[in-house]
Amino acid sequence: MIARLALAAALLGSAAGATAVLAAAEDDPPPKPKPPAIAAQATPAQPTPEPLKAEDVRLLVQVPDPEGAAPWAVRHFAAAVKPQLPPKELRDQMPAGALKELKATRTECWELGRIEGEQFGWIDGEGTFTTHAPGHYGVPSNCMPPSRLAKLGSSVFGLGTVTVPPDGAPRPARAITWGPVAEDVVAVTPEGGPRIPVGSEGVVLRVVSGESNRGLRGVIERRDGSTERFDHARSLPNDKRERPLPGTRSVEVRAPDPAGGEPWAVIVHKSSKGGLCYSAPGRLVGTQLGYVDPVLDTFSTTGEFEIGCGLPKPTRAYPLRVTTLRSSIPGGADDRGQIERRTLSNRIVFHGSVHPDVMSVTIRTPRDVRTLVPSPTHHMFIAVYDGQFPGGNATATAHLRNGKEVTRSVYVE
Repeated sequence: MIARLALAAALLGSAAGATAVLAAAEDDPPPKPKPPAIAAQATPAQPTPEPLKAEDVRLLVQVPDPEGAAPWAVRHFAAAVKPQLPPKELRDQMPAGALKELKATRTECWELGRIEGEQFGWIDGEGTFTTHAPGHYGVPSNCMPPSRLAKLGSSVFGLGTVTVPPDGAPRPARAITWGPVAEDVVAVTPEGGPRIPVGSEGVVLRVVSGESNRGLRGVIERRDGSTERFDHARSLPNDKRERPLPGTRSVEVRAPDPAGGEPWAVIVHKSSKGGLCYSAPGRLVGTQLGYVDPVLDTFSTTGEFEIGCGLPKPTRAYPLRVTTLRSSIPGGADDRGQIERRTLSNRIVFHGSVHPDVMSVTIRTPRDVRTLVPSPTHHMFIAVYDGQFPGGNATATAHLRNGKEVTRSVYVE
């Protein structure tokens, strides 16, 4: 799965222009100029991991799709994984014969997929089924030595899939909780989800419609009656610090991306200390921020590290707080909008919050002037631009109810 996610940024296309020149006789009227044709450049070949030599391939478990589409399944195989060699400059410093001592590790692998007839593969966001051979990294996978799984107790994760309609904005489709567990685990209860019994195959697979619950934290039950918490999430380091409360997520403000596709948004949570927690701007699918794998059309959330709690609030004396986010990922999961609208790579996102007395915010950049109305609940705003403003200046002006204005410079480089 890591290999598939690593391809997400590289698979985003770019645009190139070409001008057609028409030959004309001397007595012909000059031809009308033609607009440049736009075509996507071919994506350069990217290095992919060497396929694993799969042995003892078995289909462990199969469950129906909640809406009657192709069933879901988990496939298992064993493989010998070669160790990753150190960089050449380090290899040259290693003792003679040290590389020969690096031996392949016996690994167990589990793959998530769909069943079409008798074929195992994957269905993308447009409904296309593709067959995938075991060990070729074409589907979500999870590989580890048996000793590591025994130590962890479970390697159960949450995963979301999306559908991609003609307008290019992905929508939540399925929420999957899946992964292997240790031999003595009889049930798994993901945080916020139901208890999932584990059969003799030693794997969890649950599929429902809608948004994904990450399912990265929870409780495992062992055969001897003992329980143990697991946490595979990127957690905040201190449990005592202010953090977002589960189940309080809401979309506060959103803005379209210049190339279309997933809009940008800011998410708000109630906090553990009675305040509010705000996300950094991100790409929105349903009510969650994250990224869509452009190959598998799977969705992964950004997690708690993108959320800040206890931030200073605007006051009457300082009614405008504005921040700049620069993103190097231009167009989300679909590059068609970038080609059709001729947008530039990279994004600049201006976002912030204002005092309730602020009626509107005007953002002036070298490109245009935009006036935004803050959100009604928490008085936030967001604006998204493609490209950059090298050498330029930008300002944000808050227009207060009493007629006063407050202007701040905003970072653009």
